[in-house]
Amino acid sequence: MKEVTTIKEIRGSDAAMELLGLFGPLRALRALGTVDEAKAKELGLTDSKKSLTVNVKGLSYKFVIGGTSYGSGDYYARDAQGQVFLLSQRIIADFEFFESRLLERRIHRFERADFDRIEVKAGSKSRTIIQSARQNPQAFFFADATTPDKRDDSLKNWVEKLLRLSVSDYLAQGEDPSTSATAMSGSPEIGERMSVRFFDGKKELGTMVLYRYPNPKTGQLDFYARTETSVSLVRIVAGSAEAVVNDTTSW
Repeated sequence: MKEVTTIKEIRGSDAAMELLGLFGPLRALRALGTVDEAKAKELGLTDSKKSLTVNVKGLSYKFVIGGTSYGSGDYYARDAQGQVFLLSQRIIADFEFFESRLLERRIHRFERADFDRIEVKAGSKSRTIIQSARQNPQAFFFADATTPDKRDDSLKNWVEKLLRLSVSDYLAQGEDPSTSATAMSGSPEIGERMSVRFFDGKKELGTMVLYRYPNPKTGQLDFYARTETSVSLVRIVAGSAEAVVNDTTSW
């Protein structure tokens, strides 16, 4: 059986930043020193396939990860010199379950009140949406740029949907759904579906390009995006993305 290694580069959430702080410096809960092989086997270190590698200033430090301690669930770890430590369960578990704990799911880092204009292009249609009274959480409203004083609640609803879009997954290295995507007669359009630019005055705060391609693993049509915060192409929660795109057809 061929062993396949999947590598993902993700944008870390606030929880990832907190975890990073635990490495400055990395501290063990306990230092157990060297142990004999019988004890190492008891601690789950002998045949373990789990490891944690820390690269700092050109140097690499590898720890073999063993079993967990009774009660607390903290992990035993052994370094290259044979020294055994007890590490906080969060340090190991956060990496092991990074997709649920560390993955940044926000499309943008800015908030609704940070921008005053959105420029949208969907197919052959384009529209500029203005936000007024943006600092007032009760009185802010959106309007078409051609009628900036005319409140349009349908645009407000659309912008709220747009801002609720979230990342469902980050693509692995080498995974590119656009390379093998081909349009089929009678099926929904694929490729770029919409592009959005957010502005605060003349300053561009962020961008998003939304695509639809077949998922290489499932064959189902999924939505993908590139934004100012994404490391690469990211997969978007499909139902929410489809609603945002479909609403533009009535513009």
